[in-house]
Amino acid sequence: MRKMLFPTGLLSVLVLLQSCSKESQSDMLVAPSPKIINVKIVPNGTYVLNLDNLYDVRVYKQATHYKTSQTETDLKSGLPVYKYIPASDFTGEDEVILSSTKTVMTSSPGGGGCNSDHMGNGSSSNSGGSTMASSTSYITVKLSISN
Repeated sequence: MRKMLFPTGLLSVLVLLQSCSKESQSDMLVAPSPKIINVKIVPNGTYVLNLDNLYDVRVYKQATHYKTSQTETDLKSGLPVYKYIPASDFTGEDEVILSSTKTVMTSSPGGGGCNSDHMGNGSSSNSGGSTMASSTSYITVKLSISN
């Protein structure tokens, strides 16, 4: 009888630990494939990329030859954009990588028996079984500056 009790108890503990794992599949979003945008502009010109369908966009890897290279809000539309102006009289190639992170709250009825918030601090502030999941995608903008 004891021989059967130990494996059954061990299996129960493993199932319980897996259900409270920080890396459960329901906590992860699948990131889309990296996107590459090829752009040609004239020296001292301006390039503006509309980012209205993206979330929390930041410059991940800064361009090298720029006067302006930043994310900002378009004053006319109120939507987020990436703006690039090459360094004065620069001609050649430049590249910037933007990251877009989307975070969503997911919930499961009853919380699945976990007293953790799935963020590693053990608090139970996520009543009702809510968890946060995030996904980061990248956009590479390859700029060709020439006449």
